[in-house]
Amino acid sequence: MISYRKLWTLLASRDLKQSYIKDIGLDHNIYGKLRANKYVSMQTLEKIAVNLGVEIGDLVEIVKE
Repeated sequence: MISYRKLWTLLASRDLKQSYIKDIGLDHNIYGKLRANKYVSMQTLEKIAVNLGVEIGDLVEIVKE
């Protein structure tokens, strides 16, 4: 299972709100998918990573169910 817990932890550590995802121009549907740990495109992850200055692996992890 995919988890974006690392993304939310990173945003919190930088005092950024979860709405940052919308602030960088991503659709509210993308935000909903991230909150629900649903799959999003690599392009989406790349956009978030570039805007935060991190690697994609800093945003997502695979967890065993």
